[in-house]
Amino acid sequence: MAQRRRTPRTSRARTRTRSGRPLIAPQTARSIIGIVLLVAGAVTLIALFLPGEGILNRYVNGLLRPAFGQGAWLLPVLLIVAGIFVERAPNVGPTWQVSALGGAVTLFGALGLIDIIWARGTKPAQLAAAGGWIGHQLSSVLATLVSEPGAFVVLLGMLVVGILLLFNLTVRSLIAPLTSGGRALADAMAQPLEREATPARGRTAAGRSATDGPHLETPQPDLPSPLPSPAPISQTVWAGRGGHGQAPVSAMPSRDPDAPSEELLAVEDTPAPVGVRDWVLPPIELLDPRQGGKNGAKLDHERNIRIIEEKLRSFQIPATVTGTNVGPVVTQYEVRPDARVKLSRIEALADDLAMALAARTIRIEAPIPGKDVVGVEVPNHASELVGFRELIDDANMLAATGKLTFALGRDVSGKAYAVDLAKMPHLLIAGATGSGKSVCVNALITSLLMRARPDEVRLVLVDLKRVELSAYDGLPHLLTNVIIEARDAKAALHWAVMQMEERYKALAAKTERNIAAFNASPRVSEEERLPYIVIVIDELADLIMREGRKVEDPIVKIAQKARAVGIHLVLATQRPSVNVVTGLIKANVPSRIAFAMSSNVDSRTVLDQPGAEDLIGRGDMLFQPADLPRPVRLQGVFVSDAEVRAVTDHWRGQAPEPEYDPLVVAFSDGGDGNGGQFGWLAAVAEDEMTARAAELITATGRASTSMLQTKLKVGFNRASRLMDDLERFGIVGPQDPRNPAVPRHVYGPDNWLRSLDDVDDPGYG
Repeated sequence: MAQRRRTPRTSRARTRTRSGRPLIAPQTARSIIGIVLLVAGAVTLIALFLPGEGILNRYVNGLLRPAFGQGAWLLPVLLIVAGIFVERAPNVGPTWQVSALGGAVTLFGALGLIDIIWARGTKPAQLAAAGGWIGHQLSSVLATLVSEPGAFVVLLGMLVVGILLLFNLTVRSLIAPLTSGGRALADAMAQPLEREATPARGRTAAGRSATDGPHLETPQPDLPSPLPSPAPISQTVWAGRGGHGQAPVSAMPSRDPDAPSEELLAVEDTPAPVGVRDWVLPPIELLDPRQGGKNGAKLDHERNIRIIEEKLRSFQIPATVTGTNVGPVVTQYEVRPDARVKLSRIEALADDLAMALAARTIRIEAPIPGKDVVGVEVPNHASELVGFRELIDDANMLAATGKLTFALGRDVSGKAYAVDLAKMPHLLIAGATGSGKSVCVNALITSLLMRARPDEVRLVLVDLKRVELSAYDGLPHLLTNVIIEARDAKAALHWAVMQMEERYKALAAKTERNIAAFNASPRVSEEERLPYIVIVIDELADLIMREGRKVEDPIVKIAQKARAVGIHLVLATQRPSVNVVTGLIKANVPSRIAFAMSSNVDSRTVLDQPGAEDLIGRGDMLFQPADLPRPVRLQGVFVSDAEVRAVTDHWRGQAPEPEYDPLVVAFSDGGDGNGGQFGWLAAVAEDEMTARAAELITATGRASTSMLQTKLKVGFNRASRLMDDLERFGIVGPQDPRNPAVPRHVYGPDNWLRSLDDVDDPGYG
């Protein structure tokens, strides 16, 4: 029986093996193309220098000189620049067409200008001494249309536009060296002594290599210290085109290493705040370049097709296998039964087909969504490893623009699968021990680290096992240390609820509906822009068992309302029982991933349907997106510990001392459930006057009921209750019963005030 093999759509120019994998790695192919362009440019340049030596040199001169004239010297330069672009940009993508267009526009504009300036006639020798035949034709047509001065202006504009397209520049960045040089000269004339003591402030770093480290801007002494609220988004200038591997170049003033001052030496020891750094995204070269491939003999598809058809025929089910989809771990056979056959009869034969095929387990999808066939998924004899780098470098991943897009795996046809957490908007991951759940969580976090800067995405990681997420401790993306205590996890969730409410107030003030529109609004300054916040909880069951409804309530609140303000949850558990994955959590977390389960009861708990018990483990998953009626079977991407370490070391190198927000875990229970910092946080959320009283007492260092009456304009009874609350929260000490006139002691540290940044000014006198 003929079979149809389906493979992912790829470029026709690539030579591929029968399994759909390229014979030459994309990085190697780009390097070869870059070298060919460099060699072609060098050979053309030599031919122009030595026109009379060698057959090829004479042929090149005879071809280029009449056509391009003196502009022929630009052709090897453009070839060399193209070779450098291809070699230096690991993920060129479709933007090479823009660069090629820029090179062509630059060449034609230069040829026309040369002809207008140096043309002395129309004879071949005269044209070769100017802009050649092409330049003469172009300048003549333009001169006929807009006169010779107008043609000069048009051609000059073409030259500038071509340079902008070729090097991905703007007009401002093109003239920045001239303006900055003028400012530096003016500073030198006005303050010669200061010019010798301090480095020039006006230079840009647009010409610095992409491999240079980030430069920090010297903080001005009159600027306020950064608040613990989300940091503003810093502007990154990218050197060249492409995605990963391109180091953003600092657009801030650089320092002259030959003229250090005491002020600069002091600044170098102080890390810049998150919002004012120029972050460099991790290059893709940090990842393992291995390509997935079969590690054993290929599955005998013809044999399996014959067995499936014969087995179904033995049960009086006439059917035909019409096609196969070969995936990394399983092969899906598309079976078209007779029109009179009920699908339930085929589903009931899963065990019989597994025995006939000598397979560990098979899964039947009846029918395949969007098709008139039944899918019989049979494990391959040899599994294929889905590498992290090949998915990060996949076209679907490169085309995605969302900062929360992450690589998930490959489907049964081998197609790469990437999803956006912002559209989910929350994710539940469940699976037995060793099924691939922890690798999936690591792949999600590492994907975010490969795509987003710390001022774009902030993380809160909860690892009650203490070993799964410890590799990410100390990253600049973190809002706090990796949380290992259930009490701190509960506090972080309540903090996230308050952060959600404050963000909704900010969106309402700007009349925006979601965080994307808020950050893109021209009415929002860079300091007001909000980063996404992703909260990852590894082992939800342990947290629920310890804290119960104290954590379930904030989880449900975040899942219900936090999507619009950019706060997203990732919940992972290896025990998907109904008292862990409750009905409220399932109702508000529609996107779920189920790895291999021990029973169909667990599968129904997570996916509301069986199927996960038939998975074979080691990354085999069923992904249920919120917008699809049925789950999709995927082989999860594998990210190694070495790759995680390389990416995290890259970020730690840019921020040796991460900036944490102490408010995230500052509000833990005081022991009795009524006091302590967690009780203080709850009181602030319920009563704004409590926050004002705490701010007043902490700022003045005096705790007095009469002062609260005067400053807050409240009665004696209300002021007394406020003082009792502050004593219970540990802000002030108890009153001396022997001498009530002695003022109370104020214990509140400065950190308490940091939770009051968004509280309205009470108008103290």
